[in-house]
Amino acid sequence: MANITTVTGAPAGQTTSGRVNAILDQVSFPSSMRTISTGLNTCIADPGTNRTSLAALKNAEVSETGAFYMNGSGTAIFKNRTDVMNSLAAAPVAFNQTGGIPYRNLKFPFDDKLIINQANFARVGGTVQSVQNTASVNKYFPHSITQTDLVAETDTLVNNIALEYVATRQETTIRIDEMVVDLLDPAVPTDTMIAALIIGLVVFGSVVGYRDWETDRKSVV
Repeated sequence: MANITTVTGAPAGQTTSGRVNAILDQVSFPSSMRTISTGLNTCIADPGTNRTSLAALKNAEVSETGAFYMNGSGTAIFKNRTDVMNSLAAAPVAFNQTGGIPYRNLKFPFDDKLIINQANFARVGGTVQSVQNTASVNKYFPHSITQTDLVAETDTLVNNIALEYVATRQETTIRIDEMVVDLLDPAVPTDTMIAALIIGLVVFGSVVGYRDWETDRKSVV
């Protein structure tokens, strides 16, 4: 996305969703191609720094602890933190060899790379807000994240963001890094698979190892 230095219509006290819309307006992104939920956090006035519009959008995303992404149709989606948490309550996609979506070649990771038990976050003009879960540090050793120059309006908001990051990432879980699914199998609902990938991106920030092989039309997720 285009570089920007200032964002018109981005005053202090603006909601994160208002900031997202202002940034998209700045780069003339069509309003008909946006689905923006109402932000629950507020922002400082736009800092007027040189950055990409995507970096500015991701800053608003972190300042909300929400999610910003483009869907398969090119629509810009912004979800507030409640929307993100509610996505976990949606009916899960069932992979089952005898009655669900068939799969093979599961690979389980046994590492701690997704753990965050220390967070150091700061907004523009604010002080660093440091949060740590000592029990997690003692168990897994330190795993830190640092975010600076956030546009969240107050240090209290930034501290809450840091608390949420640590609280939701201080423990590891059993997870699957890869599985093979044949998209040409009639038992595989392609639309459901795409939706599952999007949920993975929104909730976890990444989907590991997705690719499409033209040779055999199978995908690894």
